[in-house]
Amino acid sequence: MKYLGEEETIEAELVYRGSEHGWEFKDFHRCADHKGATITLFKIEDSDCIGGYTTESWHQRADWDQCKVLDDEAFIFNLTSPRIY
Repeated sequence: MKYLGEEETIEAELVYRGSEHGWEFKDFHRCADHKGATITLFKIEDSDCIGGYTTESWHQRADWDQCKVLDDEAFIFNLTSPRIY
């Protein structure tokens, strides 16, 4: 919560899990797009657990070269080897 600049607990909602919703990128975007600020976690097979935070919503676009979204508050992390990148 300190990294997010929050003093109080934030209520979180699980919006996507690959084992429940499907492993394709379209499955992720179907569930996660337009949800606002998100914390995303990824378990790399037999390896690290990594993630990221953004205040911006995820959104799938057909023109991938134009889908950059700037977020000065965003960061990535590694839970297996904790440090902020």
